[in-house]
Amino acid sequence: MEIKNTIKLISKALGVKENKLNNKSHIGGIPEWDSLGHLNIFFAIQKKFKKKIDLNKASKIRNINDWHKLISKL
Repeated sequence: MEIKNTIKLISKALGVKENKLNNKSHIGGIPEWDSLGHLNIFFAIQKKFKKKIDLNKASKIRNINDWHKLISKL
């Protein structure tokens, strides 16, 4: 999966335009990406890939690049 697809998925989960995000966008970096936004990303990825993600791993993720690495392993 390309990073632009990860950004697209996260932008939908957060309800923001893709152009507001890049691979270094991070939790707390935009108002929509707070703790609830982080959970929305978590659930959107699980739904999209139909895979369970360990919540402890997800809680350590801090930016889009980290999410992309996790998705690449699914």
